[in-house]
Amino acid sequence: MATSDSAAALADRALADLCEDEQPPAPADDQSGKPLGDRLVATAPAVRKAAYLELAAILGGESGPPDAEAAAEHADHIPRLLADRAPICHEGALDATIAWLEYVSPEAVVGVAGAVAKALMEKHAPGKYQPKAIAALLSLLRRGGAEPVQSALEAG
Repeated sequence: MATSDSAAALADRALADLCEDEQPPAPADDQSGKPLGDRLVATAPAVRKAAYLELAAILGGESGPPDAEAAAEHADHIPRLLADRAPICHEGALDATIAWLEYVSPEAVVGVAGAVAKALMEKHAPGKYQPKAIAALLSLLRRGGAEPVQSALEAG
């Protein structure tokens, strides 16, 4: 009996040694290795949320100097972020929008200002993150989006 106990202990130790060297497999929906642009439009809300927060960090200078090139590159994503239906994504979308509006050129704002103002007024201003929506609207005003903001306010 003692022999079988020691054999079992030896087998358990060998198995534990093998498992120490292995990394746990990545979840099936892990998309962390994909480009940011792909993750911004991923089907999983948790992946989009993480991508929105990453974009906010890039644009806001939390992960290095603020990146005006990234602001221009992701301008087309901003209206989609704000239109996201998943409540888990709303705060990240607003954070990314505010950071984007701080560093984007006024010329880049013109193309998306109407859609951004409309989404902010219709979806976010009356919601849970109203202070962030108002901050984004004020930033949009400062970046040359006065007319779209006024239209959204009148429509809202």
